[in-house]
Amino acid sequence: MAASKSHSYRSINYATLTDDEIVAFTKPDGKLNYFNCVVCPFAQRALWAALEVQAPIDTIIELNVFNLPPSYSQLVNRYGNVPHLIHDGTHVYDSALIVNYLDVTFGRGKLGRRDTPKIAALADLLTLKTSYVPLYNYLSHQNETDAPVRALLSELETIYRDHAKAHRANGPFLLGADVSTGDINLIPWLFRFEILLAHYKAYTLLPEKDFPLLKAALEAAKALPTFQQTVKDSSIYIQAYSVVANQAS
Repeated sequence: MAASKSHSYRSINYATLTDDEIVAFTKPDGKLNYFNCVVCPFAQRALWAALEVQAPIDTIIELNVFNLPPSYSQLVNRYGNVPHLIHDGTHVYDSALIVNYLDVTFGRGKLGRRDTPKIAALADLLTLKTSYVPLYNYLSHQNETDAPVRALLSELETIYRDHAKAHRANGPFLLGADVSTGDINLIPWLFRFEILLAHYKAYTLLPEKDFPLLKAALEAAKALPTFQQTVKDSSIYIQAYSVVANQAS
């Protein structure tokens, strides 16, 4: 089900567009258009899912999530968040909703295992328990102890180890050898904060002795061509998140 490693989508910078050109993307036109930010983990979720199901995205419109232009909330997404998907004039808000929409529309629900509700519930549980708040607060010095981070990771490790125990012998991802919506919604956060916390706080996010299953899932994702197409060099994330890491220092 994975997309070809050579697959690519047409990409343009939001800042280069006129208001009329922006509005045109929101109209019913039979096309799938995606508003993205390359450094945003929420956005990576949806783009990774799109590649997994080979969604026929016509255009990716790139934004800077740290400096969104006022026209974005006025003309595109009234909530002012990124990512945002527009399919033939239908707006899909929030990254987890976009992941599910792409999966059901173009992947027949395979990423979310929608044909097997009991298994689908595991992927949904992982998505539900995935939170960026402890990671963000630790990076931004709003919380100087790593206790909330470790509590979050312990909960996620428990889901992989205990709740998905029946799938552990089948592969590194939550449900075995193939990536699920749960993995897609979690791993972009692990990927970024492994880089960011190591750089800004000399902190190891996933010691293998403490979180072996999360570490294995992250490393397996890094090896996927679909995942590789959605990430940038570490320096890009370090530079982009410097405003967060240094805001209280």
